[in-house]
Amino acid sequence: MGICAQSQVEANKFMKKLELNYRLVADPTCEVAKLLNTKGWIKSVIKDTTGKVGDTIENMTGYRYAVAMLQPGVVSLKGPTDKEDEPTMLLTWGSKPSAKNVNGSIHRLKADLAWTIIQKSLTGDLSDSHPPEDQEDDMLPFPLPVFYMILVAHGNFIGPKAFVADSEGHFDRSVLKVAMAKLVAFVVLFIVVLSLAPLVGVILLVLYSIYVVTVIVPKLKRWRPK
Repeated sequence: MGICAQSQVEANKFMKKLELNYRLVADPTCEVAKLLNTKGWIKSVIKDTTGKVGDTIENMTGYRYAVAMLQPGVVSLKGPTDKEDEPTMLLTWGSKPSAKNVNGSIHRLKADLAWTIIQKSLTGDLSDSHPPEDQEDDMLPFPLPVFYMILVAHGNFIGPKAFVADSEGHFDRSVLKVAMAKLVAFVVLFIVVLSLAPLVGVILLVLYSIYVVTVIVPKLKRWRPK
C-alpha cells in the first residue's frame, strides 16, 4: 500500500491516473508515518504545515497540505504483527531532505532496487535492508550550485521558484529550458555591462550580491526541513 499526506480525493485521482494495482491511503495528519517512526520501522521526515497554507510549501510542491508534508519513504515488513512479536524488517528507507539532495527531490530509492533488496531479505539475508539515505545513482543533470542558480532564474532573479508538475502529474520541460535561457542571458548581460561600463557593472554586481546573501540564500534555506 502507499501512504500520502494529501486528501483521499487526490489519492484516488492519482491511483486512477497511474492505474496503480495497490491502494493509496490518505494520511493528511501523518499519524501512520508517526507510528512507523515510533516503532523504529522507518525514519520519516515530516514537515509541519499547520497554518502555513500559501507559503513556500505550497509554492514548492504545487499541493496544499492540511497538517504536514511527508517525505518519500519505503518500508517492507514480514509478519507476525501481533502484540507479542515484532515483524521482520525486510527494507527500510526514508529520504532526509538536505542541500545535497535538493530538499529530497533526488537521490531517492528506486523501485527495482527496493524489490531486489526485499527479495534478498526474504531469503534471510538482511545485510541490505537499510540502504543509504542518498542513492548516488539518481543525480542532477548539472552541478548543484548551477541548479540553484536555475531555480533563481526561474523566479526571475527575485527568489527561487521550484519546477513542479501540475495536479495531473504533467511537467512542461520547456519551462526548465526557459529558465536556463534566462540564466545565460543574465550572465551575458552582466558581462556586457562590465565591459562597456566597468564601474556601473561592479556597483550592480555588488548590490545584487548583497541581495542574494540577504534575501535569496535565506529563502533557499527555508526550503529544507530541519
